[in-house]
Amino acid sequence: MEKIAFLEKICFQIHIIQKRAEVANKRGTFGNQFMPELIIMQKNEISFEIHKENTKYTEPYIHIIHSDKIDVILSLESLSKLAGKVDIRTLKQLLNILNAKHEQLNKIYSELGEDESSIRARKVIENI
Repeated sequence: MEKIAFLEKICFQIHIIQKRAEVANKRGTFGNQFMPELIIMQKNEISFEIHKENTKYTEPYIHIIHSDKIDVILSLESLSKLAGKVDIRTLKQLLNILNAKHEQLNKIYSELGEDESSIRARKVIENI
């Protein structure tokens, strides 16, 4: 259970990274004069999965999905992008977090048994 809690913390950090990247992108477009926004309550589900080797990729990987903003597959060994979509700002910040937790992520991967090929955590985050 502590593995799932650890991965859920990473999910929350991914959410924060995405929000920071959105603000930075708005500043790049509008400067400090942000356009008015319609604020609605939304739920963002973040999914973080660690996978062992399979037929599509030749190495273990991490699959991160956050709403329609992030859907990226990263190598667990090198943390290089294997596939998917994520903007460059978000990816850089994401890699900073994952690099700091790389040893723990590899430990989770190595503890996966023969009968389980992946471990997944989901977190629903509400914004107002």
